[in-house]
Amino acid sequence: DGDEVAYRYRWTVNDEPQTGQTGERFDTQGLRPGDRVRVEVVASDGDAESDAAWSGVLLVGNAAPEIVSQPAGVAPGAPFHYALRARDPEGDRNLRFSLRKGPAGMTVNPVLGDVDWVPRADQAGMHPIELAVEDSAGARAVQAFELSVAASQPTPAPGAPQAHVPPA
Repeated sequence: DGDEVAYRYRWTVNDEPQTGQTGERFDTQGLRPGDRVRVEVVASDGDAESDAAWSGVLLVGNAAPEIVSQPAGVAPGAPFHYALRARDPEGDRNLRFSLRKGPAGMTVNPVLGDVDWVPRADQAGMHPIELAVEDSAGARAVQAFELSVAASQPTPAPGAPQAHVPPA
C-alpha cells in the first residue's frame, strides 16, 4: 500500500539478548573469539509487522595483533636497536615476535620484541627488514621497512709531527 517500512533489530551474543544494541549495526567491541552473534529482524509499516526473521550464526574469529611502534634509523657505525611493540585486540598476552627478513647478524627477542643489530663495515647500504608478531591463536601482523646504513668514513691517520722552528 506504499507505506514506509521500518525495521526492528534484536541482537544476541551466545544466545543472550544484548541491551542497547537495537540498530542495524552491532558494536563488536568486547567480543571474544568463538562468541556466536545472531540478529532477529522484524519489519513494520506501522499497521502490520512481519514474522521475525533470524540471521544465521556469525562466529567471531580471532583478530590479528597490531604493531604499534615505528623503527628509528641507525647512525653510521652505530648499533641498531628497536623495541618492537604490539597489542592484541582480544588482550592476548602470549605474543611472539620474529624476524622474517633481515641482514646477517640481526636478532629479535621472541618474547620481548627487542630487535638488535650491529652492522659490519661491509653491510653499508639498504636492508629490507620484515618483522612479525603472532598471537597464541596464530593470527599475525607484519611490519616491513628498509633500513639504510651509511658507509663509515675512514678515520684519517694522524698527520706527521710538524717541525717547530724557533724564531731567529
